[in-house]
This record gives sequence, C-alpha cells and structure tokens, in this order.
Amino acid sequence: MKHVIFCGVLVYSAMVSHAEPHHISATKGAQAPKDQAEAVPLFQLDPTWPKVPEKWKLGDASSIGIDAQDRIWVLHRPKTLPADQANMAAPPVLVFDAAGNFIKAWGGSGDGYEWPQREHGIYIDPKGFVWIGGNNCPARNLPRLSPIADDQLLKFTQDGKFVMQIGHAGKSGGNADTNNLQQPADEFVNPKTIELFVGDGYGNHRVAVFDADTGKFKRMWGAFGNKPVDSFMFPPPSLSSVPDGPGPQQFSIVNSVRVSADGLVYVADREDRRVQLFTIEGKFITQIVKGDAPFARDLAFSPDPQQKFLYVGGGSEIVVLNRRSLQIVETIKGGGVLGDGHLMAIDSKGNLYTAQTSRGAGEVGVYRDVIAAEPMNPKAHHPKVRPNAWLRDFVSTAAYLTRKGHSRMVLCLGRVDIGRIVVARWISARICDPGPLPWNYIRRSPERDTPSVSVVAALGGNKGTGVRE
Repeated sequence: MKHVIFCGVLVYSAMVSHAEPHHISATKGAQAPKDQAEAVPLFQLDPTWPKVPEKWKLGDASSIGIDAQDRIWVLHRPKTLPADQANMAAPPVLVFDAAGNFIKAWGGSGDGYEWPQREHGIYIDPKGFVWIGGNNCPARNLPRLSPIADDQLLKFTQDGKFVMQIGHAGKSGGNADTNNLQQPADEFVNPKTIELFVGDGYGNHRVAVFDADTGKFKRMWGAFGNKPVDSFMFPPPSLSSVPDGPGPQQFSIVNSVRVSADGLVYVADREDRRVQLFTIEGKFITQIVKGDAPFARDLAFSPDPQQKFLYVGGGSEIVVLNRRSLQIVETIKGGGVLGDGHLMAIDSKGNLYTAQTSRGAGEVGVYRDVIAAEPMNPKAHHPKVRPNAWLRDFVSTAAYLTRKGHSRMVLCLGRVDIGRIVVARWISARICDPGPLPWNYIRRSPERDTPSVSVVAALGGNKGTGVRE
C-alpha cells in the first residue's frame, strides 16, 4: 500500500506598506480573502507528457512557448548533453501538441543569422512568428560553447525560416546601446501596438522595446522607470535573501516580461525577488517583493479574458497573484516536483507549462522538468456522479480535507523520466462546493486517521496557514 503524504501549502497575502505607497511586501502567514482564494485553479501531475522521439535526447530545457493552436514549443540546450550522447541530441526547438505528441523540430546554426550559443527564451507572437534568444557570456567558459556573448534576438517562421535578427553576437555596448541586446532572457509582443518587449536581461538591466515588424528600437527603462545603468557582474548574482524594503534602484536579472490585455507591463526582477508593474510607456506603478524565498523567476497570465491571475515562478512553488492588486492569493506546490522554474507559458485551456532548471556541476547534466496543467470538469466531482477508482480516491481525500476545514487541494500523481527531462503534468482540481460530499467513499488507513489513497496531496487551508495533516 502506498502511503498518503500530506504537506502544507502556505497561503501568503500581501500587505501594503504605508511608508512606501508603491511597494507591496509579501508576508508569510496571512490568509488571502476567501472570495479570491477559492477562485484559484489548482493543479495535478500528469506523467504522460510529452512523447519525445526515441532517437533523440533533450539537454537543458530552458523555455516554453505556446502558439495560437495550443501547440507547445520546447527550447532546450543540446550542447549540455554529455559527450557520449551528443550524437543523439534533438534539435533545439521541438513542437508538441497538447497531448504531448511530437510534431516537428528544427533550429541551430544557419546562413544569415547568429544562433545563440546558450539557448534561453522562446516565444510565439500573435502573428505566429517564433522569437529565440540566448544568454551565453564568454566568462562562463562552458564546455562546447564558443566564447562569444549572446547579444542578439532572432525571429523565424514556424517552419524555421529566418526572418530578422535584432543585435549581433558579442557586440553589446551596454544599457545605452540601442542596436544590440546583452544576453536577453525573455520577450513578448503586444498585439495592440505590434511592439516587442524584451527582458534584457543577464548583461543589461532593462526592458527594451522594439518595433516587432522592423526591429527598430523605440524606448527602454530600468527599475522604477529609472534610466538603466551598466553594472556587469559575473557570475550573475544569486542571492540567498533580500533585505526588507523596495529594493535596489536598478534591476538585477530581468528574467521575464509580459504585457497584459489592458496594457500593463509586468517585469520579473529575479534576484531582487520582485515583480514590478509599469504602464506601456514605462512609468512605474507598483511592485511586489517576496524576500523570504526565491521569487519572480517567470511570469504567465491566466487565460480568462480579464487575465485575473498572474502566475509567478519561485524556488519550489508557483505563486498565484491577483493580477491587478498583486496580492498573493495562493501558492502551488508539488512535494518538490516543481523545482526552480525557469520560464513558463499557459495555453487557452489553462494548461500551465514550465521549463525547469536546477543548478548542477557546471550547469551540465541536470534533469529539467516540463510541467503542464489542465483544468478538470467540475461536474466530475458532483456527489451524484458515481466515481471510478481514481475519482473515488480523489473524493475520499477531498472529504477528509473538507472535514478538517480545507477546501482547496493539489493532487500530485507522479513524475516520469524521459531522456534527460523529468516530465510532469498537473490537472486543475478545485472543490467548488465542498458541502455534500459522498462520505461513504472515505477509506481509512489503520495506521492513522487519514484516507488511504494512492496520491500525494498538498493542501492549502482556509483555517490558518502552513497546516500539516
């Protein structure tokens, strides 16, 4: 018999500092308002995604993109594979359908463009073009990489035909340079203005905006809307904690940038553990700082028309914010499955995909997770529906947690190694009305007063926080 393992999901809420009206400091232990928390989708692993062709192996998975057809684009680093597996390396770009079936692959060096040495970000824009950037720095001295900086951003068609390049490898002149980037981390195109917003990045400390059609530079800004200042650090900073307060006047690593449908720009300043909010022109509005744990690694909006939630990757969790208020309403944890997310994307059905990174010896040979999430039909939890074996386990666990005062849960069904990538999938399972649950399906373990189910459940409590059952 498999054991049921319960672990607490801390529910955070944000408190507004009266001394700094534009600064929200996240504090552990406070409870999110019930009307916000109960609307948050929760997620469950699906170990079947994706299906990588057997002839190939994946290296360091760095980023995920999703196109208008909900196809998932995975960017990985072939040169991180061990030498004895180099001949099995898959092309850098792989495309899968929502079920994880392989569609096509392409990428790498070619005529007319400079492919990045160290692949970092992939993004599919509203017109269907594919944007790819890298973050190599010669000082990294990584094996099998040429000692040249990735100071460029590439644009391709979905079949891999080269369209345009912004910047050139090894040519950055710093933050004031409007012709080149410096190790750009992430990109996003605003469909209303046809502008490309670049999180730039590891070498620079700015948001840079270009015309997405022509590549012409338009504007830039740094933290709090300040003029970005050169401060090159290698290796890039990796802080164990950040002090209280609003943080430095300059960005550290601008690891992700997203523009909402209502024209607000969200910037993830990874090492300063904060998300800053700007107008489309770069005027600072507010920020949230979560200094007690890694935060602001990656960003994604919920797919509803209002984009009610902002998902923010952390060290071992994904933090769910109310997008407008930046208040934390929930955290998603999975018993260590999530890891330190790198870049994430979300499809039209609410599936959440994140490329995962973990630092290893020389950042080589480390397993990377790709995680997906899928909303579940709420009718499946209706008490009048006779559950199958899996649903019976779910309902018995749900009934137990509800009886203990919890109405939100996450079920983690496992993980599977595929090549060099650890793959996991989450399915949303929210208890909309926990009242009339079928108590006859509760099954108890003789060792303790818990249901005996073959799942690992991470739960978030409406009563208090950090509850362990």
